[in-house]
Amino acid sequence: MSDAVIDLGELRDGSDPDRLPRPPSSRGRPARTALVALLVLVGLAASTPYPRRVGVTLPATAGADAVVFDDVVFLVEPTGETRQRTLTATRLPDGEPVWRTSLPAEGRYWGVARSGETLLAIGYETGQDGAGTLTIALDPRTGAYRWQQPGRPAVLPDGAILLWSGENETAGALRAVDACCGTVRWQEPVAAGLDLTLRDGARGVDRLVVLRGGGQV
Repeated sequence: MSDAVIDLGELRDGSDPDRLPRPPSSRGRPARTALVALLVLVGLAASTPYPRRVGVTLPATAGADAVVFDDVVFLVEPTGETRQRTLTATRLPDGEPVWRTSLPAEGRYWGVARSGETLLAIGYETGQDGAGTLTIALDPRTGAYRWQQPGRPAVLPDGAILLWSGENETAGALRAVDACCGTVRWQEPVAAGLDLTLRDGARGVDRLVVLRGGGQV
């Protein structure tokens, strides 16, 4: 019968350098998962091309006024006091013409604004009775004429339009009209040389101060 030999290994002093690493704790897993997700997102972002900038050039004379609502740019020609001005609507970003219309009154136009579903063109009317500020309302979708009244416009919180005139030598009026059809809600006559101060709120003009002659406010 042979003797059996059992090798118990070699006894070493100190800690065992060949010890297997401790299993990773669960605390480190979310951090490594987040890091991997971040690296993946960075890789996807790097592979996605940047959006290409699109430009369109529209014909216009110097001093033309343009304003953009949604994806349509409205442009009014400002110069000339002897022939009718035109107002055009062009779709962005491809520059496709939507409509073109002639403004019904001769004069110089310098501004375009919008109140809800009403487009406002503001100009300086010339005629036999002298010159004065004029506001013309159109349909922004078709350019169809709706109404025109003297005065400068400002939008009120309920969507109505405030119009005032009389800043020059002639007497004028202060009134509010419906944006859709120009129906007068209220009107107040004012003397020549109107001095008006407006306060713009979050949804339109919510306060106004009128300085009348004789020291009245």
